[in-house]
Amino acid sequence: MISYLVNRFSIVKQLKGRLAETPLAYRLAKGAFWSLAGGIGLRALTFAVSIIVARTIGKEGYGELGIVQSTLGMFGTLAGFGLGTAATKYIAEYRLKDPAKADRIASFSMLFAFFCSGVMSVACALMSPWLASTTLNRSEIAPLLLAGALLLFISTMGGVFSAILAGFEAFKPIAKINIWYGITALLITYPLVYFYKVEGAIASLTISAAVSLILSAIATRKEYRKYNISSKFDKAAFQEWPVIWKYALPATIIGLLGAPVAWVTNAILVNQPGGYGEMGLFTAANQWRMAVIYLLPMLMSAMLPVMSETHGRSDKTDFKRIVSLNFRIAWLVALPITVIIISLGVPAAALFGKQYLDAAPIITILMISVFLHIINLSVASAIAGSGRIWIGTLMNLGWAVVMIISSLIFIPRLGGQGLAISYALSYTVHGICTMAYAERKIAKSSVSSQWQLMAYSIIVLLASMFISVRVANKHIYQVALIFLSLVPLFKNVRSAFSQRVMVNIGSER
Repeated sequence: MISYLVNRFSIVKQLKGRLAETPLAYRLAKGAFWSLAGGIGLRALTFAVSIIVARTIGKEGYGELGIVQSTLGMFGTLAGFGLGTAATKYIAEYRLKDPAKADRIASFSMLFAFFCSGVMSVACALMSPWLASTTLNRSEIAPLLLAGALLLFISTMGGVFSAILAGFEAFKPIAKINIWYGITALLITYPLVYFYKVEGAIASLTISAAVSLILSAIATRKEYRKYNISSKFDKAAFQEWPVIWKYALPATIIGLLGAPVAWVTNAILVNQPGGYGEMGLFTAANQWRMAVIYLLPMLMSAMLPVMSETHGRSDKTDFKRIVSLNFRIAWLVALPITVIIISLGVPAAALFGKQYLDAAPIITILMISVFLHIINLSVASAIAGSGRIWIGTLMNLGWAVVMIISSLIFIPRLGGQGLAISYALSYTVHGICTMAYAERKIAKSSVSSQWQLMAYSIIVLLASMFISVRVANKHIYQVALIFLSLVPLFKNVRSAFSQRVMVNIGSER
């Protein structure tokens, strides 16, 4: 047993040594590790918080919280103004070859974010009575939207600081900040929610976001010192507005085709008979969707800075290799996670309480949309990294159109399940477009080379969905499908270790 552990430890050391010899692979592995570690910790903690909140305030209250968060997300799109993505891209590209330019970009991003988030927070506060009574069909949530305005400002500024850190590839500090955010939320949520219900939930989110903002500002200052960048604002920062505008404007438009569209479809749901109860079910099911969606894009965010720099150096070989690796990693990990959660639909819904059992079918449909969304992100990050942001905007426009039309058709008939179906259909259309473009224009053969994995995955997903919905005694089939979903991942991991590590260890001996 000891010998086995020693050998495995030697393999890990050998793998680390090989990665260190390849700067590109080492950067990817390091960024992915810390992004994933922080993401897992954050989502585990916030998921526990979500369960506490859902069980304490009930289905109707959880629906209110869900629509308030969706409304804040809509305002947050303009509050952030795409500055996070722009800051990550350009700081990653210039932090080494032109630190002064990176400094100006960071300074302008923070100043403009402060202005935009302030304006949008005030707008949210002023519009809260009208939104609550006219658009959201419940005037009682106006005070919740008013309280959420402060949360909007704090979380937007924290997001910009986090994006700047990502541009510096400071994924370890980001991971630690995420963990502290989750710990803070876990400690303060239950007493606040127990005494103040939905208002307490918003207060908990605000306090946790404030802690994250403070820690992010401290970490950003440390990165400035590391790269000999001044933290003092200089008027010269304004000369970078064309650079930011070029990238931030289309990123904002992409955002406007994201959170606001989600808000519109959520508003359609809450305006149906029993809509807030259905919104509560969807919000509970959506926690599983968001948990998975949050984790894998951590890998994507770790790759965006590397993509930007390699593309900036016109290193087409490295860039194509990253695109292919990004796509394959997302697919290999997303498949088993999707199948596992589909198989655990009823227990997954029951975690939130007995009144959420009807969320199980919504979870099944949403997880299909999750799988499609994750694959889309893996390709979309390549489009963003190559600077073709307007192409991504056009594709997101198609997603938005399909999403709204589908919602108008399915939500009045099926409630929360109809909203989940709309997500699945819209991401199917979006995925076809992004993969086709990446294959033809960004990195040829990066998608088509994975056709066997794609075909295998589609068969497993369709079988999993059919068994979950149609088969009565399904446990044996579900276990078999989970095993089948893990086969490609195990095969790739085994190949990586046996062919690249074990051979080298043997040759050295």
